[in-house]
Amino acid sequence: MIVKGLGCVRISKKIVLLLLASLYVLASFYSRVEQLFPADANGEPRDGSSHGVVKLTRPWLVYANRSDCRKASRRRITETDGLLPTTSLLSVHGSGNTWLRWLIERLTGICTGSVYQERQLIDQGFKCEIGPVYNGLTIVQKSHYFYHHNATKTVLLIRYPLDTIVSDFHRTKTRGNHTGLANVTDFDGLEWDNFVIIRAVEWLNQILTALSHATDLHVVFYENLLTHLRRELKQIADFLQVFVTDERVNCVLKNQEGKFKRKSSSRPLPETYFSSVQLEVVNLLVARAAAEFSRRNILNIPARYRHTAAETAKLHLEVPTPAIQPHPK
Repeated sequence: MIVKGLGCVRISKKIVLLLLASLYVLASFYSRVEQLFPADANGEPRDGSSHGVVKLTRPWLVYANRSDCRKASRRRITETDGLLPTTSLLSVHGSGNTWLRWLIERLTGICTGSVYQERQLIDQGFKCEIGPVYNGLTIVQKSHYFYHHNATKTVLLIRYPLDTIVSDFHRTKTRGNHTGLANVTDFDGLEWDNFVIIRAVEWLNQILTALSHATDLHVVFYENLLTHLRRELKQIADFLQVFVTDERVNCVLKNQEGKFKRKSSSRPLPETYFSSVQLEVVNLLVARAAAEFSRRNILNIPARYRHTAAETAKLHLEVPTPAIQPHPK
């Protein structure tokens, strides 16, 4: 009896030791996850949102302090979870693509990808920036050109071209800094003149190409993100087929700017950087885009586009149509 009793004691100790060892391994694992991917100052909500395609059972970031809205909950999808449909997040440079990626990650809890593989964005929170792009493991994939397109769905982000051109010029003059600012004196001379025309034509070209060739398309206007973010986020979630709660949307709204919007300053409005000739060219292209939006029954067109189209119509000028990019084979 004594031996049996001692045996029971020894077995109990083994069980305890196994439990302690298991807890130690789990603690070490999550500690390692936190070291590799520390929760940023913005954080994300943990609300158990689910997706119609994947199970989302694997937490990616799990530690954060303070309020629930600072608790990280993005999930790194794996092949065992199921694959997501490839969805291109398409825009021209300067449209706010990086900011919208940031919003989508916090809205859906799933990380995004990019064809550009920018290491600086890893340090700023985009943990799936480096790696295969169209493998079904990211919720959207950033691209600036339709010929990169290899997706079954497309989110087309459109921003008013005057703002887009100025934003992209800031990025170009600051060597790719997503929030940097060019010198005011840079907006003068032949370089700026050429930049305006090239980027304005690219802006319209991409819109016409995407509207003509994208098979499953959702259009997002940057201006609507600024004025009706809640509505836009819910529409994006519906298009991506991701269920999100009101609590999660509220958490995104509480910290909607993040690190990826240029800070407002006392600099002149974008329009002041353009000559009268440049403005006339851009307005013609906006009028062409607005006509295409109306023809295709695209809703929620910002008033600025309609106003430009109406003013341009009064001039009775011929609106140009750039060549549409060829559809990828």
